[in-house]
Amino acid sequence: MSSGGCPLFSIVIPAFNAGPFIESALQSVAAQTFRSFEVIVVDDGSTDETLGIARQVLQQSTLSWQVVSRPDSQPKGVAAARNHGIHATRGSWVAFLDADDLLEPNKLERCALTVSAFGTEPGVIHHGARLLDDKTGQLAPASASIPRTQRDYLLALLEGNFVTTSTVVVHRTCLEETDGFDTRLNGVEDYWLWIRIAKRREWRYIAEPLTRYRHHDGSLMRQRSFDHYVTQFTALLAVAEASGELSAAEMAILRRSVLDRTIRYFAGESARHDGLPGLFPGALRLARTGYAGSAASLIYRHFRAQALRWIIQLRPS
Repeated sequence: MSSGGCPLFSIVIPAFNAGPFIESALQSVAAQTFRSFEVIVVDDGSTDETLGIARQVLQQSTLSWQVVSRPDSQPKGVAAARNHGIHATRGSWVAFLDADDLLEPNKLERCALTVSAFGTEPGVIHHGARLLDDKTGQLAPASASIPRTQRDYLLALLEGNFVTTSTVVVHRTCLEETDGFDTRLNGVEDYWLWIRIAKRREWRYIAEPLTRYRHHDGSLMRQRSFDHYVTQFTALLAVAEASGELSAAEMAILRRSVLDRTIRYFAGESARHDGLPGLFPGALRLARTGYAGSAASLIYRHFRAQALRWIIQLRPS
């Protein structure tokens, strides 16, 4: 492990059974053209070769690095792993990289130029990304309509999460005043953190794809049931409501977005692949958490779509 003065950036990489990807992720870190940074890999209880590969790659590099394990006393999951990594950092700015994503070589160089654009209250640097298809190796732009002001960022985030964790670099004061990622949440802990920071600090966007966001069969997004998404997003609403950090109007926007857009989207995906059996457990959970109207609407929409398909099939050709 290399040592030295405090770097400008700290890169935190949570890793759980990331053996197939951790080497390329770390190689993309080692290729950075801007060199004032450290890297902290946080093992979240991997049972594969993740830990050994990470140490081998880093030992062969000239980087300042740590490989740490999440204490057993902490809850398992990416939120706790990232928080543990944050506590180990020395840099003024914390960059996050998922273990299956990649950085472009000039990411930190471009972010270092943006650092000087902040005033006395630095906030968040957000940049573009490209989608990497793991099977074909093809890259595609991940386009989004990016807000321009702090207020615009907050409103846009309340309407839905368009920020992937590997595309943000956060000043450590933002993480200190929000206590980092909320470990009560699973899968939306980053979304809630971005909303909370947007309430407090300025965001600056770099209109360049500085991260390659990998799509592969092992991605969590491809392994979850509709019931899982209902659980995590209703938990988000409960945490946001209890926090008192959002105004009544802001809370209404978030609630409407989650119920009418996000959950409805995942319901449609579930119905298309698994039909009513895939939809029903999530709809039941939605009703039990106080959103019976939304649950009934989802079931109604499913049967209406099914009826329309039957009508079309019965029409004479």
